[in-house]
This record gives sequence, structure tokens and C-alpha cells, in this order.
Amino acid sequence: MRRVLPWIWTAIVVVTSAILLFAGNFDHSGFGSRFAAALWALLPVLFTVCGALILSRQSQNRIGWILMVVALGVILDGVAAPFVQAAPASPTALDYVMVFVANLTWVIIFFPLFLLLYLFPDGRFLTRKWSWAGWLAGTMIGVLLVFGALGPTISDPNGTWSLPNPIAVFSVDLFEAFLGGPWFVGLMVLSLGGLVAMVVRFRRSSPVVRTQIKWVLYAAVVLALVYAFSLVVNEMGDLFGGVAGGILFVLSIALIPISITAAILRYKLFEIDRIISRTLSYAVVVAFLAAIYLGGVAAVTSLLPTQNSVAVAASTLLVAAVFNPLRKRVQHVVDHRFNRSAYQAEIVSAEFAARLRESLTIEELTELWNQTVTEFLQPAASGLWLNQPTEDDRPQRA
Repeated sequence: MRRVLPWIWTAIVVVTSAILLFAGNFDHSGFGSRFAAALWALLPVLFTVCGALILSRQSQNRIGWILMVVALGVILDGVAAPFVQAAPASPTALDYVMVFVANLTWVIIFFPLFLLLYLFPDGRFLTRKWSWAGWLAGTMIGVLLVFGALGPTISDPNGTWSLPNPIAVFSVDLFEAFLGGPWFVGLMVLSLGGLVAMVVRFRRSSPVVRTQIKWVLYAAVVLALVYAFSLVVNEMGDLFGGVAGGILFVLSIALIPISITAAILRYKLFEIDRIISRTLSYAVVVAFLAAIYLGGVAAVTSLLPTQNSVAVAASTLLVAAVFNPLRKRVQHVVDHRFNRSAYQAEIVSAEFAARLRESLTIEELTELWNQTVTEFLQPAASGLWLNQPTEDDRPQRA
């Protein structure tokens, strides 16, 4: 059942997401287009499938269940969306419950991701001393549930409208005292502690675990850069008012479960260095080309104010001409700086071949082989098989 239950839950999530998508419960106003909103509606399916893949191979790994809980939060957000669009004139018990669920979805989505920093990649805390994070997260969620259900008012997640809570127990002052400063401090401790836990695990672990952590850090950095870029662009114009911005943001979120699954299942695990170097090189190339294009358009337009089409054509030809040479040069610099193993592969291969021509003992040969393979291929295990040649294997003189 441990292997079957995740796939049963996956089927339920697929059906529920399809119903919510066709019912239009996912608001597309925050994503710029219905297509981006549709991608957001498919995120629960992606998170759940990735979690099921992990659990089908590592049934004790709690990372799989964490991904499924995140998917549940997104689904509940879609279920509660119609109930929080406007304040109900005559609120029923169902309205209060749905508004409460809508306010709870961000906790269901983000708190498991905080714990992911402590549990990745094997689903266990680094040591028993780090289990305080689980108790702190559980306590904070419990406090939020109690005060959210028994607080003086209940409002939509955006705070545009509120209703008096018919079962209120706590006053406004008591509500703010518990969910104000102390709760915010706990949230900061939980998030910063997760970063410290991942750094400590990275420094104490084997090369395999370090490479797994690189996958997650890569996805996290991409998401952070996309989000930071959106904030900058939103100051100059509405990024999410366009189709591309919303799609890019959702795809960067989708990279999180994909990277986690690839790291835990070790699918092309050691390709991450190449992926990072390629991403960095293309990002630099795109930035240079954008500067060249905009600079060319501005220069030609200043010389020929009425010839905008000429400026665009000239800048396009210039970008096309310098793209490939610039990409090769940037890739060479990036590999030399950040991917030393790939950059020195030919040198190491030549040195290894030269050492093989020497008279080596079995112990020296074994040490040389393991050192070279471990440093540049980093397998989970390696072995060396030596065969004593027979008379038939030795070359015969004419």
C-alpha cells in the first residue's frame, strides 16, 4: 500500500485539477493570461507525480509526501477561490469555512517547503538536534489554526473585506500579540535555520549528496532571479500583464519539484555542473545581446530619426553575427571558472594515460584509477578488475 497509495492520490489530484481548471476556479488575473493560469492549475499534478515517483522507489522518504502536501495547498486554493471573490451578503457556515481554508492555503504550501530544507535529500533531519524545526513548525501551524478560527474577524486573503467572526474568543489585542511579532520571529528562525541546515549538510556530506543539493539550489536560484526580475520590471511596467512573464514565473516554480525528483532519484545527477554552466553562459550572452540590440537601435535612430525599421534590421543583423562567437567565448570563460572538471578533462586524461605507461604496482594502479574516476565521474561505486594474462594472451613471435 505504501507504493500504491501515492498513485491513487495522484489520480485523485489529476481529476480534481481537471475539474477546477475547466470550472475556471483559478483566477488568471494574477498571471497575465489564461494559459499561464492553466499551467498554475497543472502544478498540483506535477508536484504529486514527482512525489509519487520518489515514494515508489524510496517509500520511507518524507520528501515525497511533502511535495504532495504542497499540491494539496494549491488545490484547496482553487476550491476556495469562488468563495473569496466578494464578501457574501448573508454568509453561511460554508462561506466561513472556505474563507478560513483560503487563508490557510499559503501555510500548507510554504511550511512544507521550509521543512524541505531540513530533510533533503533522504527525508531525515541531519541529526536529532535538528528536529526542533519540526516542533517549531507544528507549533506555529497550531497557533495559526486556533487564532485564525477564533479571532475577532475573518477576511479574504487579500484583506479587501472582512466579516465579524461569530465564534470569536480572542480579542484584537490578544490576536495581534500572538500573531504579530512572536509569530514573525518564529517564521524567520524557521526559514534561516533551514538555510543553515542545508549548508551544514553540504559541508558534511559526500560528493553525491552535495551534487543533489546543487540541483535544489539551482532551481531555487532560478526562481529567486525570476521573482526579483519581476519585481524590478513591475516598477517599470506590469510584467505579469504579459503572457511571457506569467508563464516564466510558473515554469520557474515547476522547476522545484523536477529538480528535487531528479536529485533524489539521481537521474543524470552529475549533469548539474554542465546545466549550471550552460545557464550562466546563456544568461550572460542574452544580457550582452540585449545591450547590443538596444544600443544599436538607439544609435541608428539618433543618426536617422525617421528610419526605425533600418535601426531594427541593422541591430538584428549585428546580434545574429556576434551570437555564436560570443557564446563560445563566454562558455569558455564560464567553464574555466566554474566547471574546472570539464575544462581539464583532456589534461587529466592525458596524465592518466601517461601514468599507465609507467611500471605501477597493483595498489598504485588501483589508487590512481579510483582517484581519477571519483574526481571526474563521481559514481556511487567503482571497481577495478585485473586479469593475469595467460600464455595464449601473450604475443607470439614469428
